Amino acid sequence: MNPIFKKYLNEISEKCTFSPDLQGETPESTLHALWHAAAGTPLSPESAVLTPLLELNSEERNKLDIFVNQRIAGIPLAQIINRMHFMGLELIYRPEVLVARPETEILGETIVEILGKQNRQNSSQIIIEIGCGSGNLTCGVLSRLKNAFIYAVDITEPCALLTQENIQMHNLQDRVKVFTGDMFFPMIGLSLEGKIDAVFSNPPYISTKALSDKNAHLLSYEPREAFDGGPFGLSIHQRLIKESGLYLRNGGYLFFEFGLGQERQVELLFSRNKIFSKPEFRKDARDNPRVAVVQKY
Repeated sequence: MNPIFKKYLNEISEKCTFSPDLQGETPESTLHALWHAAAGTPLSPESAVLTPLLELNSEERNKLDIFVNQRIAGIPLAQIINRMHFMGLELIYRPEVLVARPETEILGETIVEILGKQNRQNSSQIIIEIGCGSGNLTCGVLSRLKNAFIYAVDITEPCALLTQENIQMHNLQDRVKVFTGDMFFPMIGLSLEGKIDAVFSNPPYISTKALSDKNAHLLSYEPREAFDGGPFGLSIHQRLIKESGLYLRNGGYLFFEFGLGQERQVELLFSRNKIFSKPEFRKDARDNPRVAVVQKY
């Protein structure tokens, strides 16, 4: 083992804290990612650990030392290397945006599975994403559904700009239109009512109170609007259920992620809205429901 690599690996192993939410980040994959970033070839930890390391010159070794110390100080890896991994894709990351979590791949895979089965004739599918963030879901879904077109919306400009960057990185710009605005407001005037095949979203689902105490650490490096779901954590979900029906065609789907233990509340939200089927839940590896799927009657 390279002595420089061994030195930093020991430091990272002893001094870094790793989030269970980011399963691809281990001491070894983290150091691989920092090494590649220092060499000027940034890769997510998932890709970096599979890629041979380059020799570093003295300037690059100094960069590596800075990067390692930043990570030990608690700065998230994605903010140091400006890369992340989602649904098999390398993506650009910027600090003003939520880091894509592995559990959100459950949502992406569910969308691909159901819409893929529904489209055996390979006809075009028109989709809306509410809260596109980094564009991770839009890019992941479009990379697998070759005849889909997505209208991607986010309320913050940094998210919309980063989505554009990732769309261009994967040459998907002909199949996406990105908007900055609140929920479905940018769709007004586009004559999309009753024509949409699917709406999907990974909305914020932590209550405002929880963000003030037990989950306050989440706000150290990522934006509040990515986490704050209102008084009970489901304010945006309520709006999705209420507002998506106008745009979905009959038989169209609504997909969204929700937090641990919120499935009963989600069921209650749909029980008050009679235009959707009873929600089907998709579970994570620990058998926790995390994604809701409904169909418009």
